[in-house]
Amino acid sequence: FAYPELRENLATAAKRRLRAYLEQRQQTFAEIEHAERPIELDAGDGVRIAGRIDLIRRKDTDEVVVIDFKSNDRTQAEEVTDLQLQVYALGYRQATGRDAKEVVVTNLDDLDHDRRLPVTDASLSEAMDAVLRVADLLRANDLPKAPRGATEEQRRSTCERCDLLALCRDAPVEPSNARRRSARG
Repeated sequence: FAYPELRENLATAAKRRLRAYLEQRQQTFAEIEHAERPIELDAGDGVRIAGRIDLIRRKDTDEVVVIDFKSNDRTQAEEVTDLQLQVYALGYRQATGRDAKEVVVTNLDDLDHDRRLPVTDASLSEAMDAVLRVADLLRANDLPKAPRGATEEQRRSTCERCDLLALCRDAPVEPSNARRRSARG
C-alpha cells in the first residue's frame, strides 16, 4: 500500500540492511539449518498456532539457535517478541524433537548488538501456558481489549499498533487507511 516514493525508499533501506548483514555475518552461513522454517503448535480442541522462524542456526557444538530479525521500527513490545521467540522454540521442539539452546533477536539496524535469551524448561513452560490461555480465549470467543502501558498515551500507542484495530468496536483511535484496506483484504 506504499506510495511509489515510499516503496522505493523502503526497498533501498532493505537492500542496504541486507548487504550489511551478508557482509558481517557470512562466516556463520555454514551453520544455517533452515530459513523461514514453518512451525505449528497444537493448542488442543481445534486451535493451532502457526508461524515461521526467520532463521535457525546449528553451531559446531550442535547447539541450535532460533533467530528473529527486527529493525528499529519496532512494531511490537519487547516482551511480546520474547514470548514469540519462546513459542518458536516450542514449535521447533515439536517439529524436530530437539531443543534450541537460545533465541536471538537480530536488529538489522544494529548488527553489533544481538539480544540473546536462553531457552529453558521454565521459559518454554511459560510460553506454552500463554499459548493455552489464548487458545482458551479464542474457543470462548472472549477477546478483551487489553492495551499495554502505564499511561493513556502508552495504551493508545499499543492500540495503534494492534493487528485487530480495524475489527475493534472500542478502538480509541481511528485506524489508518492502510490498516483499513489491510483488514478488508
